[in-house]
Amino acid sequence: ALARNRIKSQALSIEDLLPENVREVQQHSAELPVYAWINLIKTDMESILNVFENDEQMKRAKNSSDIDKRTFYVDYHCSNLLVFHYTQKQRIANHYLVRDHLLYLQDKSSCIAAHSLRKLITRKDNICLAYVSGGLFLQLLLVLTDDLESKIYAFGARSDENIRDIQAKIKSLGASEK
Repeated sequence: ALARNRIKSQALSIEDLLPENVREVQQHSAELPVYAWINLIKTDMESILNVFENDEQMKRAKNSSDIDKRTFYVDYHCSNLLVFHYTQKQRIANHYLVRDHLLYLQDKSSCIAAHSLRKLITRKDNICLAYVSGGLFLQLLLVLTDDLESKIYAFGARSDENIRDIQAKIKSLGASEK
């Protein structure tokens, strides 16, 4: 039935059978910027900026309207978040900074939640994280609260294997288990 519809519609690919508005959404999502937060436990902002500006020959842009394939900028809302052009996704994902756990790819919506929470807590406030999922949000919280005496209570791991995976991620982050 699918093949008949494809022939009838003269569609070159299965994607061509999708409604135009769905194809536009897919195209738009493929062109979203790449966000990566800096692990401030293992490194500092200046060192990472130097890698991209000097070693990678990229220029720092002032804002999102100035971004292109050879630029990046520091996000206005999240102080340790770098933003890259969407064409750089594979390059950043395979970069040694990501491999060495100095830089983590994560969408801004998750990062902004962690940064907002950080602004609300004080030195000895504790955090209860109801669902840890894969642990990336927890890792960012650990980085942002590293200078505090806060404890983070994380719940919702799906299995013992999930717990071990999250513990390994925390260890690679360079954070102590708070």
